[in-house]
This record gives sequence, C-alpha cells and structure tokens, in this order.
Amino acid sequence: MKQFIFYLCIVGVISFSSCLKDAVKKPEVDIAINKSTFNVGDTAKFIISGLPYNLVFYSGEPGNDYYSKDIYTASGGVSSMIFTTALATAAGSSTATNLKILVSNNFSGNYNQTEIAAANWVDVSSQVTVPGTDTVELNPYKVEGKPIYVAFRFQTEDETKSQRQLTVSNFSVKTVFPNQSYTNANNVYFAGFASFDFAGDAANFWNIPVTSNTNNSFTHPLVAANSAKDDDWAISKGFNTNSVMPSTGIAIKALSSNLVTNYSYVFTKAGTYKVVFVASNNNQTDSKEVVKEFNVTVN
Repeated sequence: MKQFIFYLCIVGVISFSSCLKDAVKKPEVDIAINKSTFNVGDTAKFIISGLPYNLVFYSGEPGNDYYSKDIYTASGGVSSMIFTTALATAAGSSTATNLKILVSNNFSGNYNQTEIAAANWVDVSSQVTVPGTDTVELNPYKVEGKPIYVAFRFQTEDETKSQRQLTVSNFSVKTVFPNQSYTNANNVYFAGFASFDFAGDAANFWNIPVTSNTNNSFTHPLVAANSAKDDDWAISKGFNTNSVMPSTGIAIKALSSNLVTNYSYVFTKAGTYKVVFVASNNNQTDSKEVVKEFNVTVN
C-alpha cells in the first residue's frame, strides 16, 4: 500500500511539473510614446522595454485597427458588378438584344430549373451596352442579410436568323465601404458561375471553364438560323455584400526575433487614432497577452 501511495505521489509530481512546463508567464512589457499629438508626416516613436515572445502593432487606421480585427461584416457599402461583353460577327445574325442581365435577392441557391424559375429576377439590361464594358450598381437590388445573385440569360430573339456568339469576360463584384473596398469576386472563376440549359439544342449552352482560378470569361456559341429556340442561363454564386476584411496588425517581433527596443510609425492622414500594441507569450497549450493603448491625434 505504501509503495502504491509512493507511486501516486511520483505521478502527481510529474503531472504538476508538466503543467508548470506547459504554462506561460504573462508578458512583462512597457511601452512609451514620445508625444500624443502629431502633424501629418511626423514620426511617432515608441520606446519598448521587456521581452515578450510576440509583439503586434495596430495604428488604429482602417485595415490596421485592433478593435476591428474580429469584424467580418458591415453595412453601408456600395456594391457594383463590372464586366465586358463581346459579340462575334455572323452574316444574317440577330442583334445583341438576345442577352438579358438579371439579378435576384431571393433565389434559393438551389441550381435547378424549378428554383431558378421561382426566383424573382430583376432585368438590369437597360444599364448595359452590348458589346462593351459596363458597371451596374447592385445596391437597389440588395436586401440586408441576403446574398445577391447575377444571371446572364441567352434567349433566341428571331429563330429565322443565327444568334451571334457572345462572350462575357473580366467579371468582378466589389463593395466599397467608407473605410475599405472589399472584392466579392475578382474573376469569373471566383464568381462561381454555372450553366443551365432551359430550352433549345443541348449542344448550345454557356461554356464556363471551371478548371482554373485564372479563368475570366465564358461564352455562348453561335446558334444557327432555324434552330430550336434557345434559353440558356449562366448564374453566379450568391454574393454577401456585407462582407469585409477584418483588420490585421503589423508583427514587429516574433519568438525567434531579437530584442526590440523601439518602433516608429508615420501617420499620413489627419485624425484621432487609438494605437494598440499586443504583447503575447504562448506555446502549444497556453497563451497570455498584455494590451497597451495610446490615444494619438494627427493634425
């Protein structure tokens, strides 16, 4: 029994030692600033003492704001889609009006004929010149908290004439907020377009390459005169136009770095900023941090 208790004590000591080894100490760090009011272009100088494992700097400016580092959504953005259309020449062909550009804020996201037909699609074709490069603002069609979808619909206008080959390229959706611009999709690949054949020859449909993230165009082929009426859709993924990029800090020291005793930063715009340094000590099982803040005015 005594031997058993002895072994229990040994195990307890080892476990306790292991816990102590896994625990990290709270960083000991002190930071001072040379002054709190600056002119645009002045250099703010920070004196640093202590040796934290890691040290990250946030200037308080858009994109580098400590209090926005965990924010992924925002309201008040202006969303637009930009794209280029091109028509191939064809003798005796129809005009460009067989292309319709549509947007929806209530499409279910289920890509089948029933769900596509059930959605409310708003025709924005009047804002587009085909062929050409156009920007269409999406805000009038947005509903807070719902994604917005974009569709390019190719329909036969006059089946006695050939329908010209049509290409859509350089597609992007961007949302501009007061303090940043967010790219919802920067090309056709990331816009997630998929092709759906509603009517007509099965060989005639939107050809959307999906094998490369550099893909930035898709094409509907020429439809010969006197062919069956064509009705083909290319529909994007849903765009969450309230998405934003969270702020990130500037790493000025990592565990493997040498001692840092000072840091300098230049503010290029007037304003009031909350400068934050985050010092942290961490390992695989534990993490502790200290936050130092400074209110800075730039005239």
